[in-house]
Amino acid sequence: MKKSLLFLSFFSIVCIYSMEDTQRWKITCNKTNIHLTTDLFEACDKAYVIVAGKHEQNLFHPCPEEGYDMVKTIYHSSIDQIYKDKNNKKEIHNAVFMKIVEPFLISENKDEKDKNPTYTVYTPNACVDYTGERAAVNAYADLMLCYRNALKFCMDNYESILSNIDFNSEKLDEILKKPTSIAISSLSTNVGLPYDKASLSAVAEIIGFIENNKQVYDDIYVAVNNITEFNFYKLYLLKRTDLFHKICLFYLGHALDKESILSLLPKDLIIYIYNYLLNNH
Repeated sequence: MKKSLLFLSFFSIVCIYSMEDTQRWKITCNKTNIHLTTDLFEACDKAYVIVAGKHEQNLFHPCPEEGYDMVKTIYHSSIDQIYKDKNNKKEIHNAVFMKIVEPFLISENKDEKDKNPTYTVYTPNACVDYTGERAAVNAYADLMLCYRNALKFCMDNYESILSNIDFNSEKLDEILKKPTSIAISSLSTNVGLPYDKASLSAVAEIIGFIENNKQVYDDIYVAVNNITEFNFYKLYLLKRTDLFHKICLFYLGHALDKESILSLLPKDLIIYIYNYLLNNH
């Protein structure tokens, strides 16, 4: 964990455009562009299918008519559904907004979330309460199922999902010719799960989906809450796609091998190449 935080601090200093309010970054995996942003609504504006956590959305926009459902259950919301964050609200236009039932950890002591949380799992016939370490283990396993189910369900039903919008047939045909895309907000991080472990689970499922499925999205937009979560996602994406190791080898090759051809280049150019690889892959 200490090593991860050290790397995280490094990337925070080197990579993040600290003068901007909104952070943006992109990485490509097997021809799928993964867009990372701290602007929840920016991601919504660029995709026709949007997925957010049910529990999180219900905190901002209560829906008492919705009962308790099993984790990874997906709700199809209507076009007049309002997607909300803590400070704003925005109607979704020209998109399908969907909610998925994400894990929700409850802690008696809000200052000690990770020490003794409770996680309630609903099944068709009963509900089961997990506490402490078992709560966290089961919650992270279900969180990975949520990402996997959301990505696969929306990809497999992309055309029928979009047909639920009140488009005329010509406009729908035009949209379906464009690159497939999905925007998904980080799940469970506002309802009990810490950023570092939740983002690790999310990255594992996103990359796993891209690598293990023949039919994948052209663009996946991931909307996170803040710069801390942004940095965790960025670090894990770099590691999971091996770009992190390539950049480190590039840098170490220059730093350690005095006979390397890189040593013939001006130091400023070395730093430029290093930063370019890191920020523009």
